[in-house]
Amino acid sequence: MLEGQNNTIMVEIRDVYGVSKIYPVCGEAQIFAAIAGTKTLLPEDIKRIQMLGYEVKVKQQEVKL
Repeated sequence: MLEGQNNTIMVEIRDVYGVSKIYPVCGEAQIFAAIAGTKTLLPEDIKRIQMLGYEVKVKQQEVKL
């Protein structure tokens, strides 16, 4: 990672048929998913991304009334 670069990625957790899935939201997170060869990220992927010095933020879900 280069000096001065944003070291934060944004993901969203969605419930799919009772299973929590981690979806990339920002461009950097989408690149990590592409490297992993998947549309979603696994908890193991998140741990590795954090090991690279990235902070992982979870987008809050909107409440629909």
